[in-house]
Amino acid sequence: MNSWVIRCVLLASTVLFVSDISAEESNVDKARDALARQSDDEDSTKQLEEVFQAAEKNYSLLKAGGKSLSYSLDYSYISDSRIALDVQNGVVRNLDVNPSGTHSFTNSFSFDYGVLNNLTLNARIPLSSRYDTQNSLSATEWGDVSFGLRWQPFAYVPGKATVTLSTTLSTKTGVSPYEINPNERLSTGSGTYSVSTGLSVSKVLDPVVLFGSLSSSYSFEQSGLNQPRGG
Repeated sequence: MNSWVIRCVLLASTVLFVSDISAEESNVDKARDALARQSDDEDSTKQLEEVFQAAEKNYSLLKAGGKSLSYSLDYSYISDSRIALDVQNGVVRNLDVNPSGTHSFTNSFSFDYGVLNNLTLNARIPLSSRYDTQNSLSATEWGDVSFGLRWQPFAYVPGKATVTLSTTLSTKTGVSPYEINPNERLSTGSGTYSVSTGLSVSKVLDPVVLFGSLSSSYSFEQSGLNQPRGG
Protein backbone atom coordinates (compact mmCIF):
# COMPACT_ATOMS: atom_id res chain seq x y z
CA MET A 1 0.00 0.00 0.00
CA ASN A 2 2.76 2.42 0.86
CA SER A 3 4.65 1.45 -2.28
CA TRP A 4 1.64 2.28 -4.43
CA VAL A 5 1.26 5.70 -2.77
CA ILE A 6 4.95 6.50 -3.38
CA ARG A 7 4.64 5.57 -7.04
CA CYS A 8 1.60 7.84 -7.42
CA VAL A 9 3.44 10.74 -5.86
CA LEU A 10 6.47 10.23 -8.10
CA LEU A 11 4.27 10.03 -11.17
CA ALA A 12 2.44 13.21 -10.23
CA SER A 13 5.71 15.09 -9.69
CA THR A 14 7.02 13.88 -13.04
CA VAL A 15 3.90 15.14 -14.80
CA LEU A 16 4.23 18.51 -13.09
CA PHE A 17 7.92 18.71 -14.10
CA VAL A 18 7.13 17.91 -17.73
CA SER A 19 4.31 20.45 -17.75
CA ASP A 20 6.66 23.11 -16.34
CA ILE A 21 9.20 22.40 -19.08
CA SER A 22 6.49 22.63 -21.77
CA ALA A 23 5.23 25.92 -20.33
CA GLU A 24 8.76 27.32 -20.25
CA GLU A 25 9.41 26.29 -23.89
CA SER A 26 6.09 27.86 -24.90
CA ASN A 27 7.07 31.15 -23.24
CA VAL A 28 10.45 31.07 -25.03
CA ASP A 29 8.71 30.53 -28.40
CA LYS A 30 6.34 33.41 -27.70
CA ALA A 31 9.25 35.70 -26.81
CA ARG A 32 11.12 34.64 -29.96
CA ASP A 33 8.04 35.35 -32.10
CA ALA A 34 7.55 38.74 -30.43
CA LEU A 35 11.16 39.74 -31.13
CA ALA A 36 11.06 38.45 -34.69
CA ARG A 37 10.18 40.90 -37.54
CA GLN A 38 6.49 40.77 -38.39
CA SER A 39 5.20 40.88 -41.96
CA ASP A 40 3.78 44.37 -41.53
CA ASP A 41 6.94 45.81 -39.97
CA GLU A 42 9.09 48.31 -41.91
CA ASP A 43 12.05 46.69 -43.62
CA SER A 44 15.34 48.39 -42.80
CA THR A 45 16.43 47.93 -46.42
CA LYS A 46 13.32 49.73 -47.65
CA GLN A 47 13.90 52.54 -45.17
CA LEU A 48 17.48 53.00 -46.39
CA GLU A 49 16.25 53.03 -49.99
CA GLU A 50 13.71 55.75 -49.18
CA VAL A 51 16.44 57.82 -47.53
CA PHE A 52 18.69 57.51 -50.57
CA GLN A 53 15.81 58.43 -52.91
CA ALA A 54 15.06 61.51 -50.82
CA ALA A 55 18.70 62.58 -51.09
CA GLU A 56 18.78 61.92 -54.86
CA LYS A 57 18.87 64.94 -57.16
CA ASN A 58 15.49 65.78 -58.68
CA TYR A 59 14.88 67.26 -62.15
CA SER A 60 11.74 68.21 -64.03
CA LEU A 61 12.85 66.42 -67.23
CA LEU A 62 12.28 62.77 -68.13
CA LYS A 63 14.12 60.16 -66.09
CA ALA A 64 16.99 58.32 -67.77
CA GLY A 65 15.51 55.80 -70.20
CA GLY A 66 12.06 57.39 -70.10
CA LYS A 67 10.08 57.84 -73.33
CA SER A 68 7.25 60.20 -74.25
CA LEU A 69 5.18 60.62 -77.42
CA SER A 70 2.91 63.65 -77.86
CA TYR A 71 0.73 65.24 -80.52
CA SER A 72 -0.23 68.87 -81.05
CA LEU A 73 -2.30 70.83 -83.57
CA ASP A 74 -1.47 74.45 -84.41
CA TYR A 75 -3.47 76.89 -86.52
CA SER A 76 -2.37 80.22 -87.93
CA TYR A 77 -3.79 82.77 -90.33
CA ILE A 78 -1.63 85.33 -92.13
CA SER A 79 -3.22 88.20 -94.04
CA ASP A 80 -1.44 90.93 -95.98
CA SER A 81 -1.78 93.23 -98.97
CA ARG A 82 0.68 92.94 -101.84
CA ILE A 83 1.42 95.98 -104.01
CA ALA A 84 1.94 95.36 -107.72
CA LEU A 85 3.80 98.33 -109.21
CA ASP A 86 4.71 98.82 -112.87
CA VAL A 87 7.17 101.64 -113.53
CA GLN A 88 8.35 102.53 -117.04
CA ASN A 89 10.86 105.35 -117.68
CA GLY A 90 10.24 106.75 -114.21
CA VAL A 91 6.49 106.85 -114.73
CA VAL A 92 4.06 104.66 -112.79
CA ARG A 93 1.99 102.83 -115.37
CA ASN A 94 0.12 100.42 -113.16
CA LEU A 95 -0.57 100.24 -109.43
CA ASP A 96 -2.61 97.50 -107.86
CA VAL A 97 -3.13 96.24 -104.32
CA ASN A 98 -3.82 92.53 -103.98
CA PRO A 99 -5.06 91.22 -100.61
CA SER A 100 -3.80 87.79 -99.58
CA GLY A 101 -4.57 85.37 -96.80
CA THR A 102 -3.13 81.98 -95.89
CA HIS A 103 -4.59 79.41 -93.49
CA SER A 104 -2.13 76.92 -91.99
CA PHE A 105 -2.82 73.78 -89.95
CA THR A 106 0.21 71.95 -88.52
CA ASN A 107 0.00 68.48 -86.98
CA SER A 108 3.13 67.85 -84.91
CA PHE A 109 4.33 64.51 -83.57
CA SER A 110 7.03 64.83 -80.89
CA PHE A 111 9.11 62.07 -79.33
CA ASP A 112 11.16 62.64 -76.16
CA TYR A 113 13.81 60.30 -74.75
CA GLY A 114 15.58 60.71 -71.42
CA VAL A 115 19.32 60.26 -72.04
CA LEU A 116 20.10 61.26 -68.44
CA ASN A 117 17.92 62.46 -65.59
CA ASN A 118 18.81 66.04 -66.56
CA LEU A 119 19.24 65.58 -70.35
CA THR A 120 16.38 64.92 -72.79
CA LEU A 121 16.57 64.31 -76.55
CA ASN A 122 13.63 65.47 -78.68
CA ALA A 123 12.53 64.87 -82.28
CA ARG A 124 9.61 66.70 -83.92
CA ILE A 125 7.91 65.73 -87.20
CA PRO A 126 5.30 68.19 -88.54
CA LEU A 127 2.62 67.58 -91.17
CA SER A 128 1.39 70.88 -92.57
CA SER A 129 -1.79 71.73 -94.49
CA ARG A 130 -2.04 75.20 -96.09
CA TYR A 131 -4.62 77.08 -98.11
CA ASP A 132 -4.13 80.36 -100.01
CA THR A 133 -7.31 82.42 -100.47
CA GLN A 134 -5.89 84.60 -103.24
CA ASN A 135 -4.72 81.93 -105.67
CA SER A 136 -7.04 79.20 -104.37
CA LEU A 137 -4.06 76.92 -103.75
CA SER A 138 -3.82 74.15 -101.16
CA ALA A 139 -1.07 71.79 -100.07
CA THR A 140 -0.55 69.03 -97.50
CA GLU A 141 3.09 68.10 -97.10
CA TRP A 142 5.64 67.22 -94.43
CA GLY A 143 7.26 70.22 -92.76
CA ASP A 144 10.76 70.78 -91.42
CA VAL A 145 11.85 67.97 -89.09
CA SER A 146 13.75 69.22 -86.04
CA PHE A 147 15.94 67.67 -83.34
CA GLY A 148 16.58 69.20 -79.94
CA LEU A 149 18.25 68.79 -76.57
CA ARG A 150 17.08 70.07 -73.18
CA TRP A 151 19.51 70.20 -70.26
CA GLN A 152 19.10 71.20 -66.62
CA PRO A 153 22.52 72.00 -65.12
CA PHE A 154 21.19 72.23 -61.55
CA ALA A 155 18.90 69.96 -59.61
CA TYR A 156 15.58 71.24 -58.33
CA VAL A 157 15.78 72.87 -54.91
CA PRO A 158 12.51 73.93 -53.21
CA GLY A 159 12.25 77.70 -53.09
CA LYS A 160 14.82 78.29 -55.83
CA ALA A 161 14.45 78.83 -59.58
CA THR A 162 14.79 75.98 -62.10
CA VAL A 163 17.05 76.67 -65.09
CA THR A 164 16.71 74.79 -68.39
CA LEU A 165 18.98 75.19 -71.43
CA SER A 166 17.86 74.04 -74.88
CA THR A 167 19.16 73.84 -78.43
CA THR A 168 17.33 72.84 -81.62
CA LEU A 169 18.46 71.99 -85.15
CA SER A 170 15.78 72.50 -87.81
CA THR A 171 16.23 70.78 -91.16
CA LYS A 172 14.77 71.74 -94.56
CA THR A 173 12.77 68.59 -95.21
CA GLY A 174 9.62 70.56 -96.01
CA VAL A 175 8.72 72.02 -99.41
CA SER A 176 11.14 74.93 -99.89
CA PRO A 177 9.68 78.30 -100.94
CA TYR A 178 12.81 78.83 -103.09
CA GLU A 179 12.23 75.75 -105.25
CA ILE A 180 8.62 76.24 -106.36
CA ASN A 181 6.50 78.65 -108.34
CA PRO A 182 4.52 80.47 -105.63
CA ASN A 183 1.68 81.07 -108.11
CA GLU A 184 1.22 77.32 -108.58
CA ARG A 185 2.31 75.65 -105.33
CA LEU A 186 2.55 76.39 -101.61
CA SER A 187 5.57 75.73 -99.42
CA THR A 188 5.50 73.90 -96.08
CA GLY A 189 9.10 74.53 -94.99
CA SER A 190 11.59 77.32 -94.46
CA GLY A 191 14.00 76.17 -97.19
CA THR A 192 17.08 76.57 -94.94
CA TYR A 193 18.80 74.87 -92.02
CA SER A 194 18.64 76.78 -88.76
CA VAL A 195 19.93 76.47 -85.20
CA SER A 196 18.31 77.97 -82.12
CA THR A 197 19.32 78.12 -78.47
CA GLY A 198 17.26 79.09 -75.48
CA LEU A 199 17.26 79.66 -71.75
CA SER A 200 14.19 79.31 -69.58
CA VAL A 201 13.76 79.99 -65.86
CA SER A 202 10.80 79.01 -63.71
CA LYS A 203 10.03 79.37 -60.03
CA VAL A 204 7.12 78.12 -57.97
CA LEU A 205 5.42 80.75 -55.82
CA ASP A 206 2.37 79.00 -54.48
CA PRO A 207 -0.21 79.16 -55.99
CA VAL A 208 1.41 80.53 -59.19
CA VAL A 209 4.49 79.68 -61.25
CA LEU A 210 6.72 82.41 -62.64
CA PHE A 211 8.25 81.62 -66.04
CA GLY A 212 10.59 83.49 -68.36
CA SER A 213 12.56 82.54 -71.45
CA LEU A 214 15.14 83.96 -73.82
CA SER A 215 16.02 82.47 -77.22
CA SER A 216 18.09 83.19 -80.29
CA SER A 217 18.16 81.56 -83.74
CA TYR A 218 20.42 81.58 -86.77
CA SER A 219 19.53 80.50 -90.33
CA PHE A 220 22.32 79.23 -92.53
CA GLU A 221 22.83 80.92 -95.87
CA GLN A 222 21.13 79.30 -98.86
CA SER A 223 23.05 79.72 -102.11
CA GLY A 224 22.43 78.77 -105.73
CA LEU A 225 19.00 80.42 -105.90
CA ASN A 226 17.63 81.51 -109.27
CA GLN A 227 13.96 82.32 -108.87
CA PRO A 228 12.34 85.43 -110.35
CA ARG A 229 9.70 87.15 -108.22
CA GLY A 230 7.32 89.84 -109.36
CA GLY A 231 8.75 89.96 -112.90
